[in-house]
Amino acid sequence: QGDQVTLHFLGVQGPSHTITVEGQADKFVLRRGERHSVSFVADTVGPIRFLALDRQPTMAGQVVVLPRP
Repeated sequence: QGDQVTLHFLGVQGPSHTITVEGQADKFVLRRGERHSVSFVADTVGPIRFLALDRQPTMAGQVVVLPRP
């Protein structure tokens, strides 16, 4: 909690995907061979989901923000 987080997305399958990092960034289109990074401060404890909007439910994941001790 409170740390700077950077997620790097690399397009390796299909021609493109529309990606979102819920509550942290605007959605973006990721094309094959491209890399896109999303940086944010993880203020809120709990999961932050990232997913390909056009490839649900198979292309999804999450980062879990733990409370700062």
